[in-house]
Amino acid sequence: MLTGVSRAASHDVEVISGRNSRLTPNCIDVDRWREAASSQRLEGNPAIIITSRLSRRKNPLEIARVAELVLRRLPRAVFYVIGDGVLSADLRELIASRGLEGHVRLLGTRPRHEVAKMLSGADFFALTSYRESFGLAVLEAMALGVVPVVYRSPGVLDLVENGQNGFVVDDTTSMAEAIANAYEDQALFRSASRASVERARLFDCQVVIDSYVLPVYREALYSCAQNDRRFLVYRLYRSLVGDPVRLGEWCDERKWRYHERAKEGLVPIVRRRA
Repeated sequence: MLTGVSRAASHDVEVISGRNSRLTPNCIDVDRWREAASSQRLEGNPAIIITSRLSRRKNPLEIARVAELVLRRLPRAVFYVIGDGVLSADLRELIASRGLEGHVRLLGTRPRHEVAKMLSGADFFALTSYRESFGLAVLEAMALGVVPVVYRSPGVLDLVENGQNGFVVDDTTSMAEAIANAYEDQALFRSASRASVERARLFDCQVVIDSYVLPVYREALYSCAQNDRRFLVYRLYRSLVGDPVRLGEWCDERKWRYHERAKEGLVPIVRRRA
């Protein structure tokens, strides 16, 4: 049984393997995550936050360009970058060379409880990566009502509905425009913020377990019995003795216990054809 954490990831798994894949999204405990948050607002009008590894795949150097463009329309904006990586020094130098030190603050890695508090104090969450299998950081921001503005990464499209609970953009220019437009249109911003929380609740762990994980596990547990005539006889026998087959046990020790009893002539057996 193959699975993927997003529709895009599932599709890639199918292309690579030539087999079907099931969707099992990542999740968070939304209520617990919200309890860890704070009501204290970050400095900046608006405050834009990024939580990311500062690696090439995440395109962190583009944050500086986004900041430059946003500041042309919103000169009091402040960007907060949480994370570290191989490009942290390069990003710091780029920020200094463009005179953005007061508006782009590199905070390094922080404990999760601090991340939750800082996220909840921001207006927007920015993602400059084009390659995300899901986007767990985006989900964490959305659960706190932080409006996501993300590059068109296939894995993130399961989370962000453009113009509804966030904004999907193609480059630094359109990201800056989306942030400025939404901040200047406070009705649009508040609507997207509320919709972000509602959308995030669809990826609460209990919802994901009930809707995706358990069905996949049930299918996997019974997959070993497909086209196995012995399982049909076994299930009939167990029904007759008032002890129905429990989920997955044919794939576990009961299958072998049944075989041992069949050798002794105690239960019916169907032999495979040679």
